[in-house]
Amino acid sequence: MYAANIKIQVSNEEQLGGKLSPEDKKTLLNASKETLVWLNDAATSATMDEIEEQKAKLEKLAHAIMSKLYQGGSKGGANYDNEHDEL
Repeated sequence: MYAANIKIQVSNEEQLGGKLSPEDKKTLLNASKETLVWLNDAATSATMDEIEEQKAKLEKLAHAIMSKLYQGGSKGGANYDNEHDEL
């Protein structure tokens, strides 16, 4: 699950969490938590298109923050390996 993976990595200071600015970290944590809550609430009624739409929103946000990280805009370096798991 992509949202859970993002939440775990951002929460871990030895992984992505240690490389992000506090603002970016908060943004990604909130977005991943919101996505997970949505998935839980819509688990039985959501269509695949709706699930893919939620994943795409989170991926777009994560990509923007990762791009900033790669460009040196956050507090760390550019060593994050951005592997995507399925929702």
